[in-house]
Order: sequence, then structure tokens, then C-alpha cells
Amino acid sequence: MNKITITRTQYMNSLPKYGTAESKDAHRAFYAQFVTPATLELVESRIGLKAIQSSNDPHFNDIPLAKWDAIWIRRIGNRMRIYPGAIVEALLKEAGENNSASTGVCILKEAAQQIKERKAELPAFRVTYADGYHYVTSMAHGITLADAYAYFIGQVFTRSDETKTAPVVSVEQV
Repeated sequence: MNKITITRTQYMNSLPKYGTAESKDAHRAFYAQFVTPATLELVESRIGLKAIQSSNDPHFNDIPLAKWDAIWIRRIGNRMRIYPGAIVEALLKEAGENNSASTGVCILKEAAQQIKERKAELPAFRVTYADGYHYVTSMAHGITLADAYAYFIGQVFTRSDETKTAPVVSVEQV
């Protein structure tokens, strides 16, 4: 269960200058506390994993606002109702935050960011030793071929049977 750690008043009073890394971190921390497993599922199913992963905008502004709004705003007959679900509604109330379309979009985009970070493909590299033995390994997100090359080339490793490998002579991204 989500726990409110930052109220709306605390968030607004602690905001540093707009556009700084600190303000982005504060924004993410505030809206992340409203993201539930159901929110993640809803965003992934309604926006789509492919659209989330291929977004080139750090704020997902290349995904039409109408798609985000359609998740948060429900039409009931001729009336519109903003409906995040009972759990998120209670969390918003506890934090002193209003339930609005803009609040909803911030929560949904934070969920999309979490999905993108969790499901980012890890880079994979083929490591080849001087004796011809090779294997493929994945490394942390953000590791480049240059990073892997600097780490592996010339290294001799100890196998699980305590024998040493030949030195690494080649690293290529796969």
C-alpha cells in the first residue's frame, strides 16, 4: 500500500527554481506516491508499452494529451467525472492534493516513466577470450560499448572451478 510522505503544502513550499534537477526530482517524488500497481497496469494497457518506450520526450509530450486525459476522465452520460479509483482518491485526499485532470496526467506520466525505467532493455555484449571462447552478457542500463570495452579488454577472470580464463580480446554489442 502506498504511503503519503509528502503533502501538497510540503511539495509546494520546498520547490526549488523551476526547471532545475531538484524541481524535477521533487515533482517525481510527489506524484510517484500516487502511482499504484493498478495505475501502472492501466497506463501500460491504455498508452502501450511500445509508445512509452519509443517516446523521445522526457515528459511524454509526444503522446497526445487526449490519450492521457482519456484514462483519467470518465464520461458518464452527458457528464464528465474525474475518476482515479478509490485508492488513489484516498491518497490524494491524505496528501491535500486536488483531484483534477492535470493532477491525473502528472500521476499517469510518472507511472509511464516508472514503466520505461523498469522495462528499459539492458545492453548486451559478446565477450570473446583469446582462446576463442565467448559468451553474451547484459550490463546495466546506460553502459556503452566503450564502457564495456574499457572494463573487459585484457581482463582475466576466475571461473567457478577456480581456473583462470584467457584474456578478453574482443567486445561487441549485440
